[in-house]
Amino acid sequence: MKIVFALCYITLLVCIPVSPSMDISRQLEPPSRAHLCGFDVLGRDQLGRIASGARISLAVGLLATLCALCFGTFFGACAGLGYGDQLFCILADLFYLIPASLTAMVMMLFFHHLSFIFALVLTAWVMPGRLIRAKVMALRSQLFIENARALGQTPQGIVMYHMLPHLWPLCMQALLLQVPSTMMAESVLSFLGLGIASPHASFGSLVQEGFRVMHAAPHALIFPALALFLCQVSIMSLGQALKSRTHRF
Repeated sequence: MKIVFALCYITLLVCIPVSPSMDISRQLEPPSRAHLCGFDVLGRDQLGRIASGARISLAVGLLATLCALCFGTFFGACAGLGYGDQLFCILADLFYLIPASLTAMVMMLFFHHLSFIFALVLTAWVMPGRLIRAKVMALRSQLFIENARALGQTPQGIVMYHMLPHLWPLCMQALLLQVPSTMMAESVLSFLGLGIASPHASFGSLVQEGFRVMHAAPHALIFPALALFLCQVSIMSLGQALKSRTHRF
C-alpha cells in the first residue's frame, strides 16, 4: 500500500500542469475548490508552483545522487580491492562527521564559483561508497572470484564481469535511500539562498517564500513543507521496499 501511494504521489507531482499566469489581485488568497493550495505572494497558483518545485528538486536530487553513486562506486570498489583503502576510510569518516547540508553550505560560501550540485555530490558519496566497499570486500573472498583471479583475470575485469552484477541491486538501493538526503540538503541550500534562485522554484525556495509570510498566509508555508515531507517519505518507502525485496532474494 505504501508503495502504491508513493508511486501515485510522485507521478502526481510530475504530471500536474504548471500555469505561468500571475494575478497580483489574488496574492496570498487562501485555498479553495478551484485552487486547492491557494496563491503565493505574487498571485501564482500554489499547487502549480509546488509541482514545478518538486520536479526541479527531484531532478537535482537524482542528478547529484547519480553522480555521487558513480564516484562512490568507483572509489568504494577500489578501496574494497585494497587500493587506497586507508585514504577512503579517512575521507569517508571526515565527510560523515559533518552534516551534508552544512558541508555544502560552507563550500558554497568559500568557493562562490562552485556549483551547488557539485557541492551536493561531494557530500553524498559516503553512504554508497561504504556500501560498495563492504560488498566488494565480501565478494573478493568468494570462490568464483578466486577462480577468476587464478585464470589471470585483471582486477578491472573481475570488477566489471564478476562483481558488478552483484553490485547492481545494492546500487539501486543506495540510490533510492540517498535521494531524500540529497533533496533535503538542496532544500536547505535553497532556503538559505545558495541553491535554486528565483524565478525558478524548488522545495527550499518555496518554503522560504512561505516562511516570510507565514503569519499572514499560513498556507504558503504549510503546503510546500507538507509536499516536501511526503516526497521524502515516498522515496524512502520505495527504497525500503527495494531493500527488503533484495534481502529476500
